[in-house]
Amino acid sequence: MQVGAALGSRVPMAVLENLAVHRGKPAAVLNDSVATLGAELVVLGGKHHSTLGRWLGGSTAVSMARTALVPVLVTVGAPAIRRVLLTLDPSAAARPAAAAADRYAALFGAELRGLSVVEPLAVLPEVPQQDTTDYYRRWEEAIARDVWPLIRTSGVGTVVRHGPALETILREAADWHADLVVVASHGKGPVKRVLVGSVTEGLINHLPTSLLVVPAGAAPVGPDAGELITVNREEQA
Repeated sequence: MQVGAALGSRVPMAVLENLAVHRGKPAAVLNDSVATLGAELVVLGGKHHSTLGRWLGGSTAVSMARTALVPVLVTVGAPAIRRVLLTLDPSAAARPAAAAADRYAALFGAELRGLSVVEPLAVLPEVPQQDTTDYYRRWEEAIARDVWPLIRTSGVGTVVRHGPALETILREAADWHADLVVVASHGKGPVKRVLVGSVTEGLINHLPTSLLVVPAGAAPVGPDAGELITVNREEQA
């Protein structure tokens, strides 16, 4: 009753009529609901007014990004989506992420940009340092060959940036004024770098804009998607 009263003036009555309240750990409950409903997307609120709300919301979003078998959309700011920033690296997770970004860009009539980040080489004691120029060249060749062709939207601008992944993605999203950042989870590049984990967790915790996390095995999500699960807590509202 309290949840319904808190949401009464904020969501359509049709949503409230189908509101379900479950007990348990949020990520486990959500993943069970995804399986039960055959949902293709989970939507989480990303901004919280209280310290407890921020902690709970961030924790749930990170847990879902790590465990969900479907894309997870963490929302923040205005719902209008005019610019979609797709971040990719050469990995098995790139294809479903590119498909999701293509379909969202088409759905909202948004501009799409592809971003790939080449992180600096790790410096290990007593290990000969690889030639930096050759390292960057091989990475960019792999991106041009294996990654950019996955984007089906015509006329998409693509950029390659050098630097730490999290800071570079945050800066690109801010500089380009992106409304949605799409990131692939469980992605490993040629140097076995895991994109989910510290990078995705950092994006969730900082949330420069709405964030869509797409698992490697996810089916494409678009305008013909089925059930959506939305999560609203009183402190999130």
